[in-house]
Amino acid sequence: SLLILPDQTHMPLAVLKKLEMMVKKGATIIGKKPIVVPGLNNNVENTRKLTSIADHMWENLVGEEEKINEYGKGRVVYGMTATELLQLDKVEKDFTCANSNELDYIHRQFANGDAYFIRNKSEMKYSGNVTFRQSGKFPELWDPSSGEQLKIKSFKDKKGLTTVQLN
Repeated sequence: SLLILPDQTHMPLAVLKKLEMMVKKGATIIGKKPIVVPGLNNNVENTRKLTSIADHMWENLVGEEEKINEYGKGRVVYGMTATELLQLDKVEKDFTCANSNELDYIHRQFANGDAYFIRNKSEMKYSGNVTFRQSGKFPELWDPSSGEQLKIKSFKDKKGLTTVQLN
């Protein structure tokens, strides 16, 4: 639902046209307004077309106050980070842990469920609550070294979030 553009002001015209189509259909993009087409092949004419499209897509995003431009069914955003935009949209974090910045994760989605690979980056043992942006599912703990699968009997499923105790 969110596409972050590279930190650059050049873009092929075909890429901007594809982005425009995606945003008109509901996508949100974050990034700088492109101002030039790279390369030498028909550069002047393609840059003119790119500028025309970009001016509409990034319309009103010129000052410090305006950071979001509604465009079609989607939005173009500049001057905000993805985290700031997700907070503004009230999207919960995908994974949080209590009392630690040492846990790292990867989230994979499958047709029949989700998997979170959690790793402790420190040598210290972790014990605390972890919360996933999941609801209506029954969590399990899989031990990657032994292959053992344990059903988690005690967990909270509330407001689209599942919280479990992890040791």
